[in-house]
Amino acid sequence: MALGASPGYCSGAMRAHPTLRSLIPLLLVLAGCPATEPEPLDAGREDSGSSADTGQIADAGAPDLGVVADAGLTEDAGLAEDGGFTNDAGFMDDAGFTNDAGFIDDAGFIDDAGLAPDAPETTDSGISETDAGPGDSGAAPDSGPADAGQTCGNGQADPGETCDPTVDLCCNPTCDGVRTATVTCRASRGDCDSAEQCDGLNAVCPQDLVAPDRTACIGCTGTSSTSCLGCYTGICEPYLSPCLDILNRGLSTGDGIYEIPASVTGTIALPVFCDMTTDGGGWTMLFKKSAATTGNSAAQWSSGGLNGQSRALLNRARATAVYSAPLISRIWPAFAAARVEVVTASVAVKALTFDVVGATTTNWFAPERVTQSPWTDLPTSPTYQNGSGRFFSIQGTNLRTWYINATWGGCPNDTGWMMVSNATTCYWEGRSTDAPNEIFYASGTTIASVPNTNVYRRADALIVFAR
Repeated sequence: MALGASPGYCSGAMRAHPTLRSLIPLLLVLAGCPATEPEPLDAGREDSGSSADTGQIADAGAPDLGVVADAGLTEDAGLAEDGGFTNDAGFMDDAGFTNDAGFIDDAGFIDDAGLAPDAPETTDSGISETDAGPGDSGAAPDSGPADAGQTCGNGQADPGETCDPTVDLCCNPTCDGVRTATVTCRASRGDCDSAEQCDGLNAVCPQDLVAPDRTACIGCTGTSSTSCLGCYTGICEPYLSPCLDILNRGLSTGDGIYEIPASVTGTIALPVFCDMTTDGGGWTMLFKKSAATTGNSAAQWSSGGLNGQSRALLNRARATAVYSAPLISRIWPAFAAARVEVVTASVAVKALTFDVVGATTTNWFAPERVTQSPWTDLPTSPTYQNGSGRFFSIQGTNLRTWYINATWGGCPNDTGWMMVSNATTCYWEGRSTDAPNEIFYASGTTIASVPNTNVYRRADALIVFAR
């Protein structure tokens, strides 16, 4: 087919109109068609045996080729059964996508793997047993208010929480709001620290406020329920020793008057004189008996307080009234040492110190308790005081107190170390303008004759300190 005519074109030309058939051979040659025309399909229909001989229906038909039966697309090839896509291959049974492989049972996505029963989310992972179940994405339980609250109390405000009660004491237990007003968020620690309450507006507990230092308080621990020095850093402290405690806290400004609470009233501040320099400091003045002041000094010491609010008496100077601290009986057991001074012109000319641990307010003034003495021959035996006229006591006799003597039984022969006299019995008494209330002391380092005024002298005051 020189001109590339198609077979269809050539066969069509053969069936041209009769008037043109004479020209067909020439045209076919020019068109590249074969000179002989193929026999039409419908020629010899009965003799050619197109149906039977060529096998278009029977021999080459679907049954002979086995497209349905022989090729097994349905049964033999097993696409449905033999091939196991449904049964044999186990997509449903044998391969276990449904049963054997356990996507439902064996593999345990529901049972064996435990997403619902075996590995409960509530217990193991904190979600819920139904969260991982089929058709349940867990969106509601996992992201809802109930699950968000499971972190409440972990010390921080997590997403979905407004506060956390661990750090925000007025945050409610579900972490989504504040507690109501008047709910206590910080308990009281005693008289010096009141409880704080929520205000109903803020999650933060109000500032912890405590009473100012030295505020009077009661109920502290120590020697008794009322023996309290006062409030310090929110705690009611016992009377360890007023001036010593002030010194140890670094609050000393030197010798002078300090305010401490009077715990009996719980409200009145008590002024005291503190010696912050002598022998390490921390000494509290408890008593001052000045010459020319009337009254029995032993009774005045035990009076429970005289002129306790008089600041004019709080020094070493001679005064016109007796000073006795109101707190002596209450705080005495807290003291470890006492010092008795004989003072002239506001200077201690003689001083004795005593160990007062375990002693009472009266028996501490005894020879066996002396720890330091200005006199080398001062007695230290507990049996020194006896009925033959030797005294070492606060009480002494009715007319001679704070009395330390060696002989008594004749005015010219009296000897001793110290006394407060309230009499004019002997001639050496009553010879000064201070009589009948005079304070005597041996000015040397040993015992002195009382009548000898050159060595047994008068002083301005007798003062008792303790710490």
